[in-house]
Amino acid sequence: MKIERIHISSEGTGEYGPIEAFISDVVVVFDDQVKYAASFLSYGKIKMLIRENRLAGKCLSGKYFWMKNMVLIDRCKREDIELVIQDLLDEGDFKAVFRKL
Repeated sequence: MKIERIHISSEGTGEYGPIEAFISDVVVVFDDQVKYAASFLSYGKIKMLIRENRLAGKCLSGKYFWMKNMVLIDRCKREDIELVIQDLLDEGDFKAVFRKL
């Protein structure tokens, strides 16, 4: 599988936002046009979501958080997202993390 392109939903929308509060859907398109998607969240965004859940009484008032096809990342820049994707492919974990569209 060869990557043709990577689409980061928050890129170019003005919502790329601060690194510490990042959340974005990422779609990887391979050369056979098959697409896979996952959500990338920064550690800081998880902290914000837990705090919001505590205040709103959701997820047992912040006792847990879950999200399907989630990747946690420290620095939310395109180059880091690309490195993570390549590492997941190299390690054979890509299809366990990303869902096929």
